[in-house]
Amino acid sequence: MADLIISKEDVTPFVSFKENGELYIEGRSLSEDPKKFYLRLFEWVNKLNVKKVDLISKIEYMNTASTKMFFNLLQAIENNKNIETINIEWHYEMDDVDMEEIGEMIEDKLERSGFNYVECIDMEYV
Repeated sequence: MADLIISKEDVTPFVSFKENGELYIEGRSLSEDPKKFYLRLFEWVNKLNVKKVDLISKIEYMNTASTKMFFNLLQAIENNKNIETINIEWHYEMDDVDMEEIGEMIEDKLERSGFNYVECIDMEYV
């Protein structure tokens, strides 16, 4: 299994998913067809064979359809029987109540993932 690296575009985030369980996603997720983008991520995490996943999310903004797909992606990680520990570092910009609440909503619906919230003054993007 190879690392998955996807360059950022106007409506899709930068992705760096490493086979050692270090997952990183950053930018904006605004695609009108997020299934097309997230399908590659689902396929990749379903094959991931590690005990621990550390996911850093620095999503600046997600539309409603992308929020659903991102939640489904985190569920796929939780459903991967190889993974025992899941740590999610949820970055959001100071005063961005919407992104903070999206993280909290997702956290409430997940069963095995531990969340750490990081409030940022200004996120830097790749």
